[in-house]
Amino acid sequence: MKHGWVGGLVTTATVTHATPAGFLAQSDKRDDEEGIATQYLERAIQVYLGGGYRFFDPALRSDKKDLLSGFREKGYAVLRSRDELLSQKSDKPLFGTFSESHIPYTVDHLNDPALLRSIPTLAEMTTAALTRLEHTGQGFLLQVEGAKIDHAAHVNDAPGLVRDQIAFDDAIGVALRFQAEHPDTLVVVTTDHGNSNPGLFGQGDGYGDSDKLFSKVGRMSRSYSAISGDWYADMTIGELTSLIHDGTGIELSASEAGLVLDAIRSHGPNPYTYQNAAIPTLASILANHTAVSWGGTSHTGDYVTLTAQGPGASSLPSLLINTDLNAFYRKCMARA
Repeated sequence: MKHGWVGGLVTTATVTHATPAGFLAQSDKRDDEEGIATQYLERAIQVYLGGGYRFFDPALRSDKKDLLSGFREKGYAVLRSRDELLSQKSDKPLFGTFSESHIPYTVDHLNDPALLRSIPTLAEMTTAALTRLEHTGQGFLLQVEGAKIDHAAHVNDAPGLVRDQIAFDDAIGVALRFQAEHPDTLVVVTTDHGNSNPGLFGQGDGYGDSDKLFSKVGRMSRSYSAISGDWYADMTIGELTSLIHDGTGIELSASEAGLVLDAIRSHGPNPYTYQNAAIPTLASILANHTAVSWGGTSHTGDYVTLTAQGPGASSLPSLLINTDLNAFYRKCMARA
């Protein structure tokens, strides 16, 4: 980076996904993650942590380039597990990819001992990144993305969204504690867009059942997306009802489960675009049991949260176009 600054990218998506890549790479195709990975090796910032191992592994890349060896040759600690990250000293730049593609949803992570052992939380990755960047003794820019919130909203996955929102809040807590100890640090929290308009709706007499129903989301042990990985077109109503109950604690009626099974068997449209795909169909039915409903399965034009703490925060307008944030960041960095 220019002017003696160093940088880092942390995400629960593939580390080459659109948001982290937007801070470092140049490409006219956001899906060219192999090409973006190659640029990462060339530009060599201090921290890369997230998913997306397949875009760096020669056995999985289409061109068989060994980017992992390239990072090792440049002096990076190349990490593949939570234990390796947590035990890593801060004297080397960090390159960690902890899953072949995106990192699993937090709700699935928390309820799977194997995932707990192998994959760090977003807060743990944030802590490791800040430790490394502080160790350099230089000014730094760190981008931290709770990417799975967006993924969950696209398929109307309530437990996926809620648990990943909490995980992102935990990462914000790490950043704010760092800022309290280093008051020359600016922390900005925002998002690039809304998604699917989830809402908690009144149910029962006088809406008295809403809290009770919503609390069911907190007791769910699997994301709807993980549940969908175990269903298949030839399963029976009873098998599907049992599968959904095991993951959500909710017992669907035969007619409710039948609607989900119809959606599964239809091999319907892209679940990230249409609400009549199988996972959003499940979400629509479970809305009667959780009081959580959705406006769609795609990005929205809502106003979104933008807040900041630290030097320069007071100059942040209360309302602005998202692309104007670039000028705000540049101004803050120029003053630092």
